[in-house]
Amino acid sequence: MVENKIRTRCPHCQTLFRVSEAQLRAADGLVRCGRCLATFDGRAHLEESAAAPQSPSPPAAPTPPIPPPADPPGARARALVERLQLDGATLIAEAEQRAVSARGARRRLPWLAANLLLAALLPLQILYFNSLRFPPDSLPGRAAARLCPRLGCPLPQPEASPGAVVAAELVVRSHPAVAGALLVEATLLNAADVPRPFPPLTLSFEDLQGRIVGRRTFYPGEYLSPELRSLAAMPPRQPVRIELEIVDPGREALSFRLVPEA
Repeated sequence: MVENKIRTRCPHCQTLFRVSEAQLRAADGLVRCGRCLATFDGRAHLEESAAAPQSPSPPAAPTPPIPPPADPPGARARALVERLQLDGATLIAEAEQRAVSARGARRRLPWLAANLLLAALLPLQILYFNSLRFPPDSLPGRAAARLCPRLGCPLPQPEASPGAVVAAELVVRSHPAVAGALLVEATLLNAADVPRPFPPLTLSFEDLQGRIVGRRTFYPGEYLSPELRSLAAMPPRQPVRIELEIVDPGREALSFRLVPEA
């Protein structure tokens, strides 16, 4: 017995082809398109003019998605409480760590202050116990000359040597502001290698025969300017410019000399 063929249409590529009832029953109505290979319900897409006597079964209704299992009652609340407890424990641990660090810093503060004080006093101690060993023209020697009068540490005393201080570049001219007076300008030079005290200066005027017609001795407080009076001694190898004021000895004075006293 020849089985009747029925026609069905592929909903994907719209291809029309013949199938038998046996083929539809074998796969519960599912067939595969020979053109696009898509699987579909053959009974749902039968051509009306050639529908099989047996009514095709309606397509199955879509199955609704299965919702995820609900959380047990109170689970979210317990999770929130556990999270808050964990955050609170973390904050407490961090606060305790900061407190421990602060206590350690407070305990170290006196020790640090004492070390800073000792470090600040160390240069003064070195200066006090070694003030006689520093060259006077060095930086420690100059610091010792300035600080030792207050600290009470000894200072090296320069040895007196005749001719260590010389006077040069003498210029004598009439005083610009005082009538009958002379203004003497000179340069003092400490030729020694160590600082020396500013010496007294003797200014002499002589006539044609070499006789002294005028003389005066000037002390450091008289010829040093206010800027130079702060110096404890003459720096070595550095010229110092000074000015002396003296009464004009008259026309008989033809020559002059400025002699630093030893």
